[in-house]
Amino acid sequence: MDPIEGITRSAEGQFRSGDREGGAFVSVGNDVLDLGHPRCGDRPKGDRLLRRILAPGEREWLEGGGHAELRPVRLWTLWAAKEAAFKVLCKLGRGRRIFQPSALPCDLLVHCGESALDIHPVTSGLDGLLRIEGSVRGERPDEQIRIEGTSDGTFVHVVGWIPEAPGLARARLEVGLERITVEDAAPLERLRDEFTEAEWDGIRSIPSAWVRLKARARLEFQLKRSTNGPAPTGPPGRVEILTRRVGPRGSLPRVRIGGIERPELSLSLSHHGRYVAWAIRFGAAQDGTERTDRIA
Repeated sequence: MDPIEGITRSAEGQFRSGDREGGAFVSVGNDVLDLGHPRCGDRPKGDRLLRRILAPGEREWLEGGGHAELRPVRLWTLWAAKEAAFKVLCKLGRGRRIFQPSALPCDLLVHCGESALDIHPVTSGLDGLLRIEGSVRGERPDEQIRIEGTSDGTFVHVVGWIPEAPGLARARLEVGLERITVEDAAPLERLRDEFTEAEWDGIRSIPSAWVRLKARARLEFQLKRSTNGPAPTGPPGRVEILTRRVGPRGSLPRVRIGGIERPELSLSLSHHGRYVAWAIRFGAAQDGTERTDRIA
């Protein structure tokens, strides 16, 4: 199993990101869902949303979860896994512009046990933490997206990627999840000075601003760590997170450092309800060495 580590919980009940060396990732996507949101409740068997989500064979998996509390977790795990996979495939330039979840069949397992993301559970109606693992299949034979994630019954968070073939240069993945507090929900305009004009063009809400600030802070931290010194905050070394529209409903984030785009830094952002989440893939050089020592 490719190692992923992240999302540890502090004493204040917030989440902070973590990372682990190793693992190979061509592209990364992530998705978080707040299960306390009014639209993320359980859905009856005849609900038309199920026809939109479920691929052949997935209805049996959805209904076979045992405890009734698990059904909405399994339902929205399917949605999140397909959303994360869709982001990966869009980044690969396969021409996808419309999210059709029923066209992305899943093979998933949701079970109790140690989390792949090393998250500590918060208080919920479920007894312990649920671990998510499996895969999503695209249209082509090489489109097999690995899925790992976690849920404590109040959220579902998954990360997806296509692993590189054995023997190719390895990369590192960092995953983060945070719960927004009332103090964070300041008027959006108060955050205006935190962003460049190019960044601000892609921001539409407090969560979209907050997740960018968190992901950007992690990128700046890695820059500081790789250069053994302070990360510059202005030109030519400023880290920016820009967005590119993809069809009518979404956009793909991209990283620019010192005015130069860095495609080897694959970034995925997600927010929903009380949660924001991000995943960053730090690319590797062709000789197999990590690129973080050349991030700036």
